[in-house]
Amino acid sequence: MKLLKALSQKGKILLIMFRTKANRCSVNALIAALDKEKLPVDILLLDHEEFGKLLNIENISGLLNKYERIILAFGFMTTMLNSILSLTSSIREIKTRYKKRVVAICGGPHPSGDPLGSILLGFDYAFIGEAECSFPHFIRKVIEGEDYSKTLGVAYVDDEYLIINNPPKPIDLNEYPPYPIHRRMFNYIEITRGCPHACYFCQTPRIFGTRPRHRSIESVRHYCLIKVKHGKTDLRFISPNALCYGSKSGFTVNIEVLENLLAELHSLRKINPKVRVFLGSFPSEIRPEFISEDTIKLLKKYTNNKRIIIGAQSGSEKVLKEIHRGHTLEDVLNATEIAVKHGFRVDVDFIFGLPCEEREDVEETMVFMRKLLRLGNVRVHAHVFMPLPGTPYANKEPKPIPSRLRNELFKLVGYGKLYGQWVKQEELAKMIVKLRKKGVIITGYPVRPGKVNFKNYLKSNMA
Repeated sequence: MKLLKALSQKGKILLIMFRTKANRCSVNALIAALDKEKLPVDILLLDHEEFGKLLNIENISGLLNKYERIILAFGFMTTMLNSILSLTSSIREIKTRYKKRVVAICGGPHPSGDPLGSILLGFDYAFIGEAECSFPHFIRKVIEGEDYSKTLGVAYVDDEYLIINNPPKPIDLNEYPPYPIHRRMFNYIEITRGCPHACYFCQTPRIFGTRPRHRSIESVRHYCLIKVKHGKTDLRFISPNALCYGSKSGFTVNIEVLENLLAELHSLRKINPKVRVFLGSFPSEIRPEFISEDTIKLLKKYTNNKRIIIGAQSGSEKVLKEIHRGHTLEDVLNATEIAVKHGFRVDVDFIFGLPCEEREDVEETMVFMRKLLRLGNVRVHAHVFMPLPGTPYANKEPKPIPSRLRNELFKLVGYGKLYGQWVKQEELAKMIVKLRKKGVIITGYPVRPGKVNFKNYLKSNMA
Protein backbone atom coordinates (compact mmCIF):
# COMPACT_ATOMS: atom_id res chain seq x y z
CA MET A 1 0.00 0.00 0.00
CA LYS A 2 1.54 3.27 -1.15
CA LEU A 3 0.15 6.79 -0.64
CA LEU A 4 1.40 9.46 -3.04
CA LYS A 5 0.79 12.98 -1.79
CA ALA A 6 -0.40 15.76 -4.09
CA LEU A 7 2.47 17.71 -5.65
CA SER A 8 0.66 21.05 -5.27
CA GLN A 9 -1.73 22.10 -2.49
CA LYS A 10 -3.19 19.55 -0.10
CA GLY A 11 -5.43 17.09 -1.84
CA LYS A 12 -9.10 17.03 -0.99
CA ILE A 13 -9.70 14.16 -3.41
CA LEU A 14 -8.33 10.66 -2.86
CA LEU A 15 -7.67 8.68 -6.01
CA ILE A 16 -7.30 4.95 -5.26
CA MET A 17 -5.67 3.18 -8.21
CA PHE A 18 -5.51 -0.54 -8.93
CA ARG A 19 -1.88 -1.28 -9.78
CA THR A 20 -0.34 -4.66 -10.46
CA LYS A 21 2.75 -5.90 -12.28
CA ALA A 22 0.61 -6.29 -15.41
CA ASN A 23 -0.61 -2.67 -15.59
CA ARG A 24 2.23 -0.88 -13.78
CA CYS A 25 3.55 1.00 -16.84
CA SER A 26 0.15 2.35 -17.87
CA VAL A 27 -0.76 3.36 -14.30
CA ASN A 28 2.59 5.13 -13.92
CA ALA A 29 1.98 7.00 -17.18
CA LEU A 30 -1.39 8.23 -15.87
CA ILE A 31 0.18 9.36 -12.59
CA ALA A 32 2.80 11.22 -14.63
CA ALA A 33 -0.01 12.92 -16.59
CA LEU A 34 -1.66 13.98 -13.32
CA ASP A 35 1.64 15.30 -11.98
CA LYS A 36 2.12 17.27 -15.21
CA GLU A 37 -1.12 19.12 -14.45
CA LYS A 38 -0.15 19.53 -10.76
CA LEU A 39 -3.61 18.47 -9.65
CA PRO A 40 -4.27 18.56 -5.87
CA VAL A 41 -5.16 14.90 -5.52
CA ASP A 42 -3.67 12.27 -3.21
CA ILE A 43 -3.12 8.88 -4.80
CA LEU A 44 -3.26 5.52 -3.08
CA LEU A 45 -1.83 2.57 -5.02
CA LEU A 46 -3.23 -0.86 -4.17
CA ASP A 47 -2.83 -4.34 -5.61
CA HIS A 48 -5.70 -6.83 -5.75
CA GLU A 49 -5.28 -8.15 -2.21
CA GLU A 50 -4.95 -4.65 -0.73
CA PHE A 51 -8.01 -3.43 -2.61
CA GLY A 52 -10.01 -6.37 -1.30
CA LYS A 53 -9.10 -5.45 2.28
CA LEU A 54 -9.87 -1.76 1.79
CA LEU A 55 -13.26 -2.08 0.11
CA ASN A 56 -15.59 -2.16 3.08
CA ILE A 57 -17.94 0.42 4.60
CA GLU A 58 -15.81 1.05 7.69
CA ASN A 59 -12.59 1.76 5.79
CA ILE A 60 -14.23 3.96 3.16
CA SER A 61 -16.13 5.85 5.86
CA GLY A 62 -12.86 6.57 7.65
CA LEU A 63 -11.30 7.91 4.44
CA LEU A 64 -14.35 10.09 3.74
CA ASN A 65 -13.81 11.76 7.11
CA LYS A 66 -10.56 13.10 5.65
CA TYR A 67 -11.39 13.52 1.96
CA GLU A 68 -14.34 15.17 0.22
CA ARG A 69 -14.48 12.58 -2.57
CA ILE A 70 -12.95 9.21 -3.38
CA ILE A 71 -12.31 7.96 -6.90
CA LEU A 72 -11.79 4.23 -7.36
CA ALA A 73 -9.81 3.70 -10.58
CA PHE A 74 -9.24 0.34 -12.25
CA GLY A 75 -7.19 -0.20 -15.39
CA PHE A 76 -7.32 -3.79 -16.61
CA MET A 77 -6.98 -6.25 -19.44
CA THR A 78 -9.52 -8.95 -20.25
CA THR A 79 -7.20 -11.55 -18.75
CA MET A 80 -7.50 -9.73 -15.39
CA LEU A 81 -11.30 -9.87 -15.39
CA ASN A 82 -11.65 -12.53 -12.71
CA SER A 83 -9.70 -10.36 -10.28
CA ILE A 84 -11.94 -7.39 -11.07
CA LEU A 85 -15.10 -9.47 -10.69
CA SER A 86 -14.07 -10.45 -7.16
CA LEU A 87 -14.17 -6.76 -6.18
CA THR A 88 -17.23 -5.45 -8.02
CA SER A 89 -19.86 -6.40 -5.42
CA SER A 90 -17.93 -4.39 -2.80
CA ILE A 91 -17.65 -1.48 -5.24
CA ARG A 92 -21.42 -1.50 -5.85
CA GLU A 93 -22.16 -1.66 -2.12
CA ILE A 94 -19.89 1.30 -1.36
CA LYS A 95 -21.32 3.35 -4.23
CA THR A 96 -24.87 2.66 -3.02
CA ARG A 97 -23.96 3.73 0.49
CA TYR A 98 -22.05 6.90 -0.36
CA LYS A 99 -23.64 7.80 -3.70
CA LYS A 100 -21.76 10.66 -5.40
CA ARG A 101 -19.00 10.89 -2.79
CA VAL A 102 -17.45 7.75 -4.31
CA VAL A 103 -16.95 7.49 -8.07
CA ALA A 104 -15.78 4.26 -9.70
CA ILE A 105 -14.02 4.46 -13.06
CA CYS A 106 -12.24 1.98 -15.31
CA GLY A 107 -10.03 2.00 -18.37
CA GLY A 108 -7.44 -0.01 -20.24
CA PRO A 109 -7.71 -2.64 -22.98
CA HIS A 110 -10.84 -4.40 -21.68
CA PRO A 111 -13.05 -1.36 -20.99
CA SER A 112 -11.85 0.13 -24.28
CA GLY A 113 -13.16 -2.92 -26.13
CA ASP A 114 -16.26 -3.42 -23.97
CA PRO A 115 -17.25 -0.20 -22.20
CA LEU A 116 -20.88 -1.32 -21.72
CA GLY A 117 -20.01 -4.64 -20.08
CA SER A 118 -17.43 -2.88 -17.90
CA ILE A 119 -19.87 -0.20 -16.73
CA LEU A 120 -22.53 -2.78 -15.93
CA LEU A 121 -20.06 -4.45 -13.58
CA GLY A 122 -20.53 -1.46 -11.28
CA PHE A 123 -18.37 1.31 -12.70
CA ASP A 124 -19.72 4.81 -13.33
CA TYR A 125 -17.47 5.65 -16.25
CA ALA A 126 -15.24 3.80 -18.71
CA PHE A 127 -12.30 5.47 -20.44
CA ILE A 128 -11.86 4.36 -24.04
CA GLY A 129 -8.42 4.29 -25.61
CA GLU A 130 -5.45 6.28 -24.33
CA ALA A 131 -6.20 8.44 -21.31
CA GLU A 132 -3.20 10.71 -20.63
CA CYS A 133 -5.36 13.65 -21.74
CA SER A 134 -8.87 12.58 -20.68
CA PHE A 135 -7.95 11.19 -17.26
CA PRO A 136 -6.48 14.42 -15.79
CA HIS A 137 -9.36 16.39 -17.36
CA PHE A 138 -11.86 14.11 -15.59
CA ILE A 139 -10.04 14.39 -12.25
CA ARG A 140 -9.88 18.19 -12.56
CA LYS A 141 -13.65 18.32 -13.15
CA VAL A 142 -14.22 16.22 -10.02
CA ILE A 143 -11.98 18.52 -7.98
CA GLU A 144 -13.72 21.65 -9.26
CA GLY A 145 -17.22 20.23 -8.83
CA GLU A 146 -18.03 20.48 -12.52
CA ASP A 147 -19.82 18.03 -14.85
CA TYR A 148 -17.23 15.34 -15.55
CA SER A 149 -19.63 13.22 -17.63
CA LYS A 150 -18.74 15.35 -20.70
CA THR A 151 -15.08 14.35 -20.58
CA LEU A 152 -13.79 13.36 -24.02
CA GLY A 153 -13.11 9.65 -24.46
CA VAL A 154 -15.46 8.63 -21.64
CA ALA A 155 -18.46 6.27 -21.78
CA TYR A 156 -21.31 6.03 -19.30
CA VAL A 157 -24.86 4.77 -18.97
CA ASP A 158 -27.81 7.15 -18.75
CA ASP A 159 -31.11 5.34 -18.20
CA GLU A 160 -31.30 2.82 -21.06
CA TYR A 161 -28.57 4.40 -23.20
CA LEU A 162 -24.86 3.81 -23.44
CA ILE A 163 -23.33 7.19 -24.22
CA ILE A 164 -19.84 7.37 -25.67
CA ASN A 165 -18.28 10.83 -25.86
CA ASN A 166 -16.06 11.92 -28.73
CA PRO A 167 -12.44 10.87 -28.26
CA PRO A 168 -9.69 13.39 -27.56
CA LYS A 169 -7.05 13.95 -30.21
CA PRO A 170 -4.26 11.34 -30.17
CA ILE A 171 -1.57 12.61 -27.85
CA ASP A 172 1.93 13.68 -28.78
CA LEU A 173 4.12 11.33 -26.74
CA ASN A 174 6.70 14.09 -26.35
CA GLU A 175 4.25 16.12 -24.27
CA TYR A 176 3.84 13.41 -21.63
CA PRO A 177 6.47 11.82 -19.38
CA PRO A 178 6.59 8.01 -19.59
CA TYR A 179 6.81 7.77 -15.81
CA PRO A 180 6.38 10.06 -12.76
CA ILE A 181 9.81 11.72 -12.63
CA HIS A 182 9.64 13.41 -9.23
CA ARG A 183 8.27 10.28 -7.59
CA ARG A 184 11.10 8.16 -9.08
CA MET A 185 8.58 5.57 -10.25
CA PHE A 186 10.60 4.30 -13.18
CA ASN A 187 9.44 1.89 -15.86
CA TYR A 188 10.02 0.97 -19.50
CA ILE A 189 9.86 3.90 -21.93
CA GLU A 190 7.22 3.84 -24.65
CA ILE A 191 8.86 4.99 -27.90
CA THR A 192 6.11 4.16 -30.41
CA ARG A 193 2.34 4.05 -30.11
CA GLY A 194 -0.10 2.81 -32.77
CA CYS A 195 0.17 -0.03 -35.28
CA PRO A 196 -0.95 -0.06 -38.93
CA HIS A 197 -1.09 -3.83 -39.34
CA ALA A 198 -4.41 -4.40 -37.53
CA CYS A 199 -4.08 -8.15 -36.91
CA TYR A 200 -7.52 -9.58 -36.20
CA PHE A 201 -6.60 -10.93 -32.75
CA CYS A 202 -4.91 -7.75 -31.46
CA GLN A 203 -6.37 -4.87 -29.44
CA THR A 204 -3.43 -2.49 -29.94
CA PRO A 205 -4.54 -0.72 -33.16
CA ARG A 206 -8.12 -0.51 -31.87
CA ILE A 207 -6.92 1.29 -28.73
CA PHE A 208 -4.11 3.46 -30.10
CA GLY A 209 -4.95 3.78 -33.78
CA THR A 210 -3.19 2.62 -36.92
CA ARG A 211 -0.90 5.60 -37.46
CA PRO A 212 2.40 5.24 -35.58
CA ARG A 213 3.41 8.05 -33.24
CA HIS A 214 7.00 8.14 -32.05
CA ARG A 215 8.59 9.79 -29.05
CA SER A 216 11.40 12.00 -30.37
CA ILE A 217 15.01 10.94 -29.98
CA GLU A 218 15.62 13.94 -27.71
CA SER A 219 12.70 12.92 -25.48
CA VAL A 220 13.76 9.27 -25.33
CA ARG A 221 17.32 10.24 -24.43
CA HIS A 222 16.10 12.73 -21.81
CA TYR A 223 14.03 10.18 -19.90
CA CYS A 224 16.71 7.50 -20.29
CA LEU A 225 19.29 9.90 -18.88
CA ILE A 226 17.11 10.56 -15.83
CA LYS A 227 16.90 6.82 -15.21
CA VAL A 228 20.66 6.40 -15.63
CA LYS A 229 21.37 9.21 -13.16
CA HIS A 230 19.20 7.34 -10.65
CA GLY A 231 21.14 4.11 -11.15
CA LYS A 232 18.69 2.44 -13.56
CA THR A 233 21.17 1.31 -16.17
CA ASP A 234 19.13 -1.31 -18.07
CA LEU A 235 17.12 0.56 -20.71
CA ARG A 236 14.14 -1.22 -22.27
CA PHE A 237 11.42 0.13 -24.51
CA ILE A 238 7.75 -0.39 -25.34
CA SER A 239 6.78 -0.56 -29.01
CA PRO A 240 4.37 -2.66 -31.08
CA ASN A 241 7.28 -3.29 -33.46
CA ALA A 242 10.70 -2.24 -32.19
CA LEU A 243 12.26 -1.65 -35.61
CA CYS A 244 9.48 0.61 -36.91
CA TYR A 245 10.78 3.52 -34.85
CA GLY A 246 10.77 6.68 -36.97
CA SER A 247 8.65 5.17 -39.74
CA LYS A 248 5.80 7.46 -40.80
CA SER A 249 3.63 4.62 -42.10
CA GLY A 250 4.78 1.81 -39.82
CA PHE A 251 5.14 -0.43 -42.87
CA THR A 252 8.78 0.34 -43.67
CA VAL A 253 12.07 0.78 -41.84
CA ASN A 254 13.49 4.28 -41.38
CA ILE A 255 17.06 3.11 -41.04
CA GLU A 256 18.54 6.59 -40.54
CA VAL A 257 16.26 7.59 -37.66
CA LEU A 258 16.57 4.14 -36.09
CA GLU A 259 20.36 4.37 -36.09
CA ASN A 260 20.27 7.90 -34.70
CA LEU A 261 18.13 6.68 -31.80
CA LEU A 262 20.38 3.73 -31.04
CA ALA A 263 23.54 5.86 -31.33
CA GLU A 264 22.14 8.39 -28.84
CA LEU A 265 21.23 5.63 -26.39
CA HIS A 266 24.63 4.02 -26.85
CA SER A 267 26.29 7.37 -26.03
CA LEU A 268 24.84 7.21 -22.50
CA ARG A 269 27.63 4.74 -21.71
CA LYS A 270 29.97 7.71 -21.59
CA ILE A 271 27.99 8.88 -18.55
CA ASN A 272 27.76 5.43 -16.97
CA PRO A 273 29.63 2.49 -18.53
CA LYS A 274 27.13 0.11 -16.94
CA VAL A 275 24.33 1.30 -19.26
CA ARG A 276 22.81 -1.52 -21.27
CA VAL A 277 20.40 -0.94 -24.16
CA PHE A 278 17.81 -3.54 -25.15
CA LEU A 279 15.61 -3.23 -28.24
CA GLY A 280 13.58 -5.98 -29.87
CA SER A 281 13.49 -8.10 -26.74
CA PHE A 282 11.06 -7.95 -23.80
CA PRO A 283 8.83 -5.93 -23.49
CA SER A 284 8.63 -5.47 -27.27
CA GLU A 285 9.14 -7.65 -30.32
CA ILE A 286 10.03 -7.29 -34.00
CA ARG A 287 7.93 -7.99 -37.08
CA PRO A 288 9.89 -10.39 -39.31
CA GLU A 289 9.82 -8.26 -42.49
CA PHE A 290 11.67 -5.51 -40.60
CA ILE A 291 14.72 -7.70 -40.02
CA SER A 292 17.43 -7.37 -42.63
CA GLU A 293 21.21 -7.40 -42.74
CA ASP A 294 21.16 -3.64 -42.15
CA THR A 295 18.78 -3.59 -39.19
CA ILE A 296 20.31 -6.60 -37.47
CA LYS A 297 23.75 -5.02 -37.76
CA LEU A 298 22.40 -1.93 -35.98
CA LEU A 299 21.17 -4.09 -33.11
CA LYS A 300 24.50 -5.88 -33.04
CA LYS A 301 26.45 -2.61 -32.97
CA TYR A 302 24.45 -0.56 -30.48
CA THR A 303 22.48 -2.86 -28.18
CA ASN A 304 23.24 -5.41 -25.48
CA ASN A 305 20.67 -7.86 -26.79
CA LYS A 306 21.64 -11.49 -26.70
CA ARG A 307 18.11 -12.42 -27.73
CA ILE A 308 15.40 -10.95 -29.94
CA ILE A 309 11.71 -11.80 -30.27
CA ILE A 310 10.15 -12.25 -33.72
CA GLY A 311 6.38 -12.35 -34.21
CA ALA A 312 5.39 -15.17 -36.55
CA GLN A 313 2.03 -16.28 -35.02
CA SER A 314 1.45 -19.17 -37.43
CA GLY A 315 3.26 -21.58 -39.72
CA SER A 316 0.40 -21.59 -42.23
CA GLU A 317 0.32 -19.07 -45.09
CA LYS A 318 -3.46 -19.38 -45.19
CA VAL A 319 -3.80 -18.52 -41.51
CA LEU A 320 -1.39 -15.58 -41.82
CA LYS A 321 -3.60 -14.12 -44.55
CA GLU A 322 -6.84 -14.75 -42.66
CA ILE A 323 -5.62 -13.09 -39.46
CA HIS A 324 -4.46 -10.08 -41.51
CA ARG A 325 -0.90 -10.56 -40.36
CA GLY A 326 0.76 -8.90 -43.35
CA HIS A 327 3.90 -11.02 -43.69
CA THR A 328 4.80 -14.43 -45.09
CA LEU A 329 6.54 -17.54 -43.80
CA GLU A 330 9.49 -16.62 -45.99
CA ASP A 331 9.77 -13.35 -44.06
CA VAL A 332 9.89 -15.28 -40.78
CA LEU A 333 12.47 -17.78 -42.04
CA ASN A 334 14.64 -15.05 -43.56
CA ALA A 335 14.52 -12.96 -40.37
CA THR A 336 15.41 -15.92 -38.16
CA GLU A 337 18.29 -16.98 -40.39
CA ILE A 338 19.76 -13.46 -40.42
CA ALA A 339 19.46 -13.06 -36.65
CA VAL A 340 21.02 -16.45 -35.90
CA LYS A 341 23.83 -15.78 -38.37
CA HIS A 342 24.71 -12.63 -36.49
CA GLY A 343 24.85 -14.41 -33.14
CA PHE A 344 21.43 -13.64 -31.69
CA ARG A 345 19.30 -16.16 -29.86
CA VAL A 346 15.82 -15.95 -31.34
CA ASP A 347 12.42 -16.48 -29.74
CA VAL A 348 9.64 -16.86 -32.29
CA ASP A 349 6.04 -16.13 -31.23
CA PHE A 350 3.32 -18.57 -32.27
CA ILE A 351 -0.38 -18.41 -31.39
CA PHE A 352 -2.19 -21.74 -31.25
CA GLY A 353 -5.93 -22.30 -31.39
CA LEU A 354 -6.67 -19.47 -33.82
CA PRO A 355 -10.32 -19.66 -34.94
CA CYS A 356 -9.42 -20.03 -38.63
CA GLU A 357 -6.92 -22.82 -37.93
CA GLU A 358 -7.73 -26.23 -39.44
CA ARG A 359 -5.98 -29.56 -39.08
CA GLU A 360 -3.72 -28.99 -42.09
CA ASP A 361 -2.76 -25.57 -40.71
CA VAL A 362 -1.69 -27.17 -37.43
CA GLU A 363 0.43 -29.69 -39.33
CA GLU A 364 2.04 -26.93 -41.39
CA THR A 365 2.80 -24.96 -38.23
CA MET A 366 4.46 -27.95 -36.59
CA VAL A 367 6.62 -28.52 -39.69
CA PHE A 368 7.57 -24.85 -39.83
CA MET A 369 8.47 -24.73 -36.13
CA ARG A 370 10.81 -27.70 -36.57
CA LYS A 371 12.39 -25.97 -39.57
CA LEU A 372 13.12 -22.88 -37.50
CA LEU A 373 14.43 -24.88 -34.54
CA ARG A 374 16.93 -26.67 -36.79
CA LEU A 375 18.62 -23.31 -37.40
CA GLY A 376 19.96 -23.45 -33.83
CA ASN A 377 19.68 -20.85 -31.06
CA VAL A 378 15.92 -20.68 -31.65
CA ARG A 379 13.04 -21.18 -29.22
CA VAL A 380 9.30 -21.14 -29.69
CA HIS A 381 7.37 -18.66 -27.54
CA ALA A 382 3.95 -20.31 -27.31
CA HIS A 383 0.62 -18.51 -26.90
CA VAL A 384 -3.03 -19.52 -27.13
CA PHE A 385 -5.60 -17.39 -28.94
CA MET A 386 -7.90 -15.39 -26.69
CA PRO A 387 -10.99 -13.61 -28.10
CA LEU A 388 -10.48 -10.05 -26.86
CA PRO A 389 -13.25 -7.41 -26.95
CA GLY A 390 -12.90 -4.76 -29.61
CA THR A 391 -11.07 -7.02 -32.06
CA PRO A 392 -12.52 -8.60 -35.23
CA TYR A 393 -12.17 -11.97 -33.46
CA ALA A 394 -14.02 -10.90 -30.30
CA ASN A 395 -16.90 -13.32 -30.95
CA LYS A 396 -14.75 -16.22 -32.09
CA GLU A 397 -13.90 -19.27 -30.01
CA PRO A 398 -10.44 -20.77 -29.68
CA LYS A 399 -9.90 -24.00 -31.54
CA PRO A 400 -8.95 -26.88 -29.21
CA ILE A 401 -5.26 -27.73 -29.34
CA PRO A 402 -5.00 -31.20 -30.96
CA SER A 403 -3.39 -33.88 -28.83
CA ARG A 404 -0.58 -34.35 -31.35
CA LEU A 405 0.33 -30.68 -31.17
CA ARG A 406 -0.03 -30.63 -27.39
CA ASN A 407 2.40 -33.56 -27.09
CA GLU A 408 4.82 -31.77 -29.42
CA LEU A 409 4.68 -28.61 -27.34
CA PHE A 410 5.37 -30.43 -24.08
CA LYS A 411 8.21 -32.32 -25.74
CA LEU A 412 9.78 -29.05 -26.87
CA VAL A 413 9.44 -27.69 -23.33
CA GLY A 414 11.43 -30.65 -22.11
CA TYR A 415 14.13 -29.96 -24.68
CA GLY A 416 14.32 -26.32 -23.63
CA LYS A 417 13.06 -25.28 -27.07
CA LEU A 418 9.70 -23.83 -26.04
CA TYR A 419 8.41 -21.59 -23.27
CA GLY A 420 5.40 -19.41 -22.50
CA GLN A 421 2.14 -19.20 -20.57
CA TRP A 422 0.14 -21.16 -23.14
CA VAL A 423 -1.33 -23.63 -20.64
CA LYS A 424 -2.56 -20.80 -18.43
CA GLN A 425 -3.81 -18.95 -21.51
CA GLU A 426 -5.93 -21.95 -22.48
CA GLU A 427 -7.85 -21.55 -19.23
CA LEU A 428 -8.05 -17.78 -19.62
CA ALA A 429 -9.49 -18.23 -23.12
CA LYS A 430 -12.16 -20.56 -21.76
CA MET A 431 -12.93 -18.02 -19.04
CA ILE A 432 -13.38 -15.26 -21.62
CA VAL A 433 -15.75 -17.36 -23.72
CA LYS A 434 -17.73 -18.35 -20.62
CA LEU A 435 -18.08 -14.75 -19.45
CA ARG A 436 -19.17 -13.67 -22.92
CA LYS A 437 -21.85 -16.33 -23.00
CA LYS A 438 -23.05 -15.25 -19.55
CA GLY A 439 -23.30 -11.64 -20.73
CA VAL A 440 -20.52 -10.34 -18.47
CA ILE A 441 -18.51 -9.51 -21.58
CA ILE A 442 -20.73 -7.83 -24.16
CA THR A 443 -19.65 -7.66 -27.80
CA GLY A 444 -21.21 -6.70 -31.10
CA TYR A 445 -22.52 -3.23 -30.28
CA PRO A 446 -20.80 -0.21 -31.89
CA VAL A 447 -17.98 1.17 -29.76
CA ARG A 448 -17.98 4.63 -31.31
CA PRO A 449 -19.17 8.09 -30.26
CA GLY A 450 -22.92 8.41 -29.87
CA LYS A 451 -25.85 6.80 -28.07
CA VAL A 452 -26.89 3.16 -28.11
CA ASN A 453 -30.09 1.83 -26.57
CA PHE A 454 -28.28 -0.99 -24.85
CA LYS A 455 -31.39 -2.47 -23.25
CA ASN A 456 -32.88 -3.11 -26.68
CA TYR A 457 -29.55 -4.48 -27.82
CA LEU A 458 -29.34 -6.86 -24.87
CA LYS A 459 -32.92 -8.06 -25.38
CA SER A 460 -32.33 -8.86 -29.04
CA ASN A 461 -28.79 -10.22 -28.78
CA MET A 462 -28.40 -11.78 -25.34
CA ALA A 463 -31.58 -13.84 -25.22
